[in-house]
Amino acid sequence: MKAEAVFDFMICNDGICPVKETSCFEKITKPAIYEVIKLKNGVPLFFGDHMERMRQSADMLNTSIEKDNQEIKDKIADLSEKNNCLDNNVKLLWSKTTDKTLFLIYFIPTEYPSDKEYLHGIHTILFNGTRKNPHIKTQNTSFREEILKKRQKVNAYEALLVDENGYITEGSRSNFFFMEKKMICTPPSEAALLGVTRKKILEICHMLKIDVIEKALELERLNQIEGAFITGTTVDVLAIGSIEDKKLDSLANPVIKKINDKYKRMATDYISTNML
Repeated sequence: MKAEAVFDFMICNDGICPVKETSCFEKITKPAIYEVIKLKNGVPLFFGDHMERMRQSADMLNTSIEKDNQEIKDKIADLSEKNNCLDNNVKLLWSKTTDKTLFLIYFIPTEYPSDKEYLHGIHTILFNGTRKNPHIKTQNTSFREEILKKRQKVNAYEALLVDENGYITEGSRSNFFFMEKKMICTPPSEAALLGVTRKKILEICHMLKIDVIEKALELERLNQIEGAFITGTTVDVLAIGSIEDKKLDSLANPVIKKINDKYKRMATDYISTNML
């Protein structure tokens, strides 16, 4: 696997080492389970939810991560202090090697949306392809690189994955929500990665008494939707301004705005409560 750690230091199992020592990445074998967490003001946002998902991925592969949550959280804090970094995405990666397991914690390059993209919405494209098992978050470098090339070619922030039946299932690195007939919709849970931010949005909709229907968006109905947004660790809640040539006024949608405002308050409250 290509070394992807940034800044000066990373954690390999229980020790801190320089990121320039890339030998640990060469030991990674498939399947490699990973989780990406946003560090904000030194706080790993929704840490417990991320660890729950990572452990579920391990369970589905009939294995386990033999470190408790507090130990992992303490290691993230050590890494943050060592790199003098309070705001960035941090990656947890677990893999078996020939003689033992490998657990890495490191900062990664993070493509945060620009102010313009938050103000006007992002451009997205369609990509024919899906994850083999969307409920297990494992490394698939070739799939990601293929999508990245297509996104960069047309300056799109995200690619929406389309299955063999012509339905949008999720984003390449995000979950997908859309408005149809004044109703919030999102692709069925069995067809998409069960993202932590997606989970929070469903909780928010329940709090605000906003009905949510789980259904996929057929490409033939694309012109009928009234707005759309993606959710994810890096982007939080991000309005979509266009899907291919289809323009959307998602930012003006009052329901999407209400959900976004509530999520921001939820994240801010979590950070305030968990500050050291």
